[in-house]
Amino acid sequence: MSENMMSERPRRGWGAPRESDMAALKVSTGAEHHFRRLDRRLAKANRGTGTWSGPCLWMVARLDERSRPSRRRPNINRTQKMEIAMSTAFAPLKKIAARDLFDKRLEAFGVREHVMPDKTTEKKRCLTDGRNYLWVSVNDEGLVAYISRYGGNAPGKILSAIAEAFDTDIVSEYQPQYWGFSTQEQWDAAEEEMSRQSRERFYVDLVRYVRAERNGIRPGTIGMIQAEIAKRLANEDPTFLLLENKDKFLDKIDSIYKRDHAIVVTLSEEDIAFARMIVTHEEDLPSA
Repeated sequence: MSENMMSERPRRGWGAPRESDMAALKVSTGAEHHFRRLDRRLAKANRGTGTWSGPCLWMVARLDERSRPSRRRPNINRTQKMEIAMSTAFAPLKKIAARDLFDKRLEAFGVREHVMPDKTTEKKRCLTDGRNYLWVSVNDEGLVAYISRYGGNAPGKILSAIAEAFDTDIVSEYQPQYWGFSTQEQWDAAEEEMSRQSRERFYVDLVRYVRAERNGIRPGTIGMIQAEIAKRLANEDPTFLLLENKDKFLDKIDSIYKRDHAIVVTLSEEDIAFARMIVTHEEDLPSA
């Protein structure tokens, strides 16, 4: 997998989060099967991955507690929040120069550039079919790095035009090829290894925190909440700090965190209908 590819593209569908980054979102709904393709989509809005369990969907959202302490967020309206949450990144499998993409050849397919003076830059340019809009990110080499869809914009016509004009397949961030993997199995294996390494690092920080030693836990973060849970558990039972009890210790911390700090979201029929409407399935993407 290309390191350049990973750095150029938005870090969303990548790598399972470490235990210290987990905030459980328990979504209660009787229609889980309609959301199985949405688990990565909803979770990646907060930088993470999603897993299914029982009658509810558990979303595990990554919050980077090491570098981003909690703080007051700027005011944004409901439409902006929806656009942030419901976004998808796409990429062509062939290299496409931005100058070629925007040389008006797409006009033959009913697609043109839309210039927004307050948003358009050399590195961020917009394509429209007259109704829907996609944003193209350009890398330092002048090549298309990725293409982003926000909110309820339907990407089909624009992506199909690009695929046909440049004779290329287009993949979404929910497919292994987007991240440079050939198969889902390779992607899953890489995520599992990243998760394992992150879990190990966080365990070391937890033990150091409990022992009042220098550690990477930041105040006002999910990691701090979990560290305080670890401290209480270790005070009650010091054997939790024994290396052979590592997994038991981490599982107990995670269980208490989910029980006491999980956010429960109940989806209405309207929410489900809207999610169905805007979701883009991998098999719907255009091919050359």
